[in-house]
Amino acid sequence: MIQNPFSQKVKIYTLSAIALTAIAVLWRSCNFLFFFDTSVDYFQSGPSHAGLLTLWTLTVAWLLSAIIFIPKHAFSPKARTETGRASRYTGLICATFTAASFFFFRECITFYIANAQLYNLLAIFSLLSVLYFAFRFLGDTPPAYRALTGYLAIIWIALMLCATYLNLYVAMNSPFKLTLHLALLSVMLHLLEEVRADTDHAFRITQFSFTLIAAFHCAMASIPVLIAFAANRYQQIDYLFYAALCLVLLAYLASRAYDCYRLLMVTPLATEEEIAAEKAKKKEKNNNSKKNTSNADNNAEGDDPHVS
Repeated sequence: MIQNPFSQKVKIYTLSAIALTAIAVLWRSCNFLFFFDTSVDYFQSGPSHAGLLTLWTLTVAWLLSAIIFIPKHAFSPKARTETGRASRYTGLICATFTAASFFFFRECITFYIANAQLYNLLAIFSLLSVLYFAFRFLGDTPPAYRALTGYLAIIWIALMLCATYLNLYVAMNSPFKLTLHLALLSVMLHLLEEVRADTDHAFRITQFSFTLIAAFHCAMASIPVLIAFAANRYQQIDYLFYAALCLVLLAYLASRAYDCYRLLMVTPLATEEEIAAEKAKKKEKNNNSKKNTSNADNNAEGDDPHVS
C-alpha cells in the first residue's frame, strides 16, 4: 500500500502533542509547588504563570491547526477507527470508575442541598454512562448502541460541568475550576466526534485533533492537581475526585488517540470518486433541509388566519 503523504504530518502532530503535554504538566506542577498561594488558592502573578498560559494557548492552537493543514478529505472515508486492546482495557477502567462515581454524587446531595436534584441526575447518568465505556471494552458492538450511549456520556459530562459551575464554595475563576471545565468541555467534544464516527459522519482528522486536545486538558486537570494534593497545597476534596476522574479519562483518551494515529498512518488518500460521493451526499442533505424548511413555512402560512 502506498503511504499517505499526510501521514508524516500526523506523526509530527502526535509527537509534538506528547512533548508539549509533558512540558506543560511539569511546568504547572512546579507552579503548584513553588508559586501557589495557599492562603487564597491562587497562583502568584509572575513570569512563570504567564509563560504557562502562553504555552497552554499555543498548544491548543497548534493541535487545532491540524484541521486546517491536513485536508478533511486527505484520508479515505472508508477507514474506521477500531477499538484497540489498550482502549478496551482503559474503557473497562473508565466504566468501573464511572460506576463508583454514583456513590460520590449521592454523597454530594448531603453537602449541596440547593443542587440536590442536579446531583441526583448526575448519579443516575453515572450508571447510564457505564454502558458507553462497557461497549468500548466489549469491542465489536453495534455502532448504533455506541452512538446512543455516547449521548448519555455527553449528558453526564454536561451535568458535571453544571454542578461544578454552581458550586459556590469554589470561586468562579479558581484555577482548579477553570482547568476542570476546559477538560470537561474538550471531553464532550471528543465524545461528540466519537458519536459522529460511529454514525459515519466524522472526519478522521477532526476526531484525531479533538482527542489530542481532550487528552492535553485532562492531563493538565489531573496530574498537577494530584501533585498539589500530595504536597498539601490544596484540600478541596471534590477536586481530588475530579482530578482522579480526569486521570482515568486521560488513560482512555491516550489509547483512543493511539487508535486514531494507527489508523491514519495506514489509511490511503481519498479517491476522487469518494470525495465526489461525499460532496453529493452533503448537497443532497442541504437540499432536503431547504425543502423541509420551505414546506414548514408554507404550512405555517396556510394555518395563519390573517393570510387570505
